Amino acid sequence: MQHRFIVLGGLLLAGPVVAADLFTMDVTVDGDTETFNFSYVEGVFNQVDEQGLESAFTNYNSDSSTMSADINYRGLPMTLNFIGNSTDLQFDVPSLGISETFSGTTRDDSSQQFEDYLTSEGDELLNQIQKALIATSPVDPIAGNPNSLMSNMVSGQFESAFTSETSQIAEAAPRQSTTGTPTERQNLVALGARFGRYTADGFDSEVITLPLGYSINRDGDSSLRSINLSLPITLTDTNGAKSANIALGIGMTFALSDRWSLTPAVAAGVVGSVDLGSAGGIGSTSLTSTYRLPLNNGYSLGIGNMVGYFKTLEFEIDDYSFDPGVANTVARNGLLLSQPFHWGDRDLAVEYWVTDTRFFGDKLYSEYYDEVGISIGLAKRADGDLDNYLRAGISYLWGDGDVSGFKLNFGYAF
Repeated sequence: MQHRFIVLGGLLLAGPVVAADLFTMDVTVDGDTETFNFSYVEGVFNQVDEQGLESAFTNYNSDSSTMSADINYRGLPMTLNFIGNSTDLQFDVPSLGISETFSGTTRDDSSQQFEDYLTSEGDELLNQIQKALIATSPVDPIAGNPNSLMSNMVSGQFESAFTSETSQIAEAAPRQSTTGTPTERQNLVALGARFGRYTADGFDSEVITLPLGYSINRDGDSSLRSINLSLPITLTDTNGAKSANIALGIGMTFALSDRWSLTPAVAAGVVGSVDLGSAGGIGSTSLTSTYRLPLNNGYSLGIGNMVGYFKTLEFEIDDYSFDPGVANTVARNGLLLSQPFHWGDRDLAVEYWVTDTRFFGDKLYSEYYDEVGISIGLAKRADGDLDNYLRAGISYLWGDGDVSGFKLNFGYAF
């Protein structure tokens, strides 16, 4: 059994970054107002405790002062109020009809109760807030934008089924004999890294993805062409706020003809961000149809159509369990045109591709986006293996909610 190891790299597109603030607060104490901006949810909690208020307002009195705060919490409006001569902290989310009062022995105690509520103890009300953030926040780590866990799982399942079956660049596709029939397919171990920069409604994110995978390729009379395991790990930095997600998936590709295949797949993933105050999981199932159409002069056209169901899973912290209850049916369709290209004694393939992704079901911040790209690499050979190959490419994404981004990548296989 021969393995090939793929190392994919990326180059983050450079350029000026104008970052918006993830958390903003207009705080008024006894008639004096100050504005505060934070990249971490902890800043919100610290600003309404006794030390934060005393540092910002010299006239603040923890026994008698009134305090009101209008908060933009990653796109979701909230308010906090200390009534004069009271330790009660009033919390409201007007769009959700949520109104809670935290009554501690001191104002610091009430502020700590508020922090615990928003990070772990809110139970069903916290589920409502998380669901609203998925619908309104351009940077939610669970779903609703191209950097989220749900979107990463969608693109990963489509790439695993579609690109591997239609690409003519050496590492992805089965080699063809001179008669056009597939020859031996080698098992594949995939290691790599990809880098990108994306913007959503003024929020800038830098993303690193490690697309780990293993493909068991089968030959012979069986209709089962391959079994694909994937374990992509994604790290995202949005204005300094870090999040991470990981998903484990398996897909099985069945050949219905020499040109047409179907790939059912299942996956489960988790995501967490202390900085953004969010954590969750997603389960999914999908079916991808891939058709490869040979054209004149060595060109070929790949047509891919995927439909999937993606749903948030219950996530537990200590004795509490949460599930925002977000479920979406996803359609992703793509075209990939492969063009033969010769450079000296090298046979290359240049590929142009486009995908359209749309979400149906619970409301998301971004419910559709499109991506176009171009790649170039060593073409598969009809007479045997390649010892190594080079690959490079660039793509651009845009979509609903003022979402846009670039990804530049290159690779080397041996």
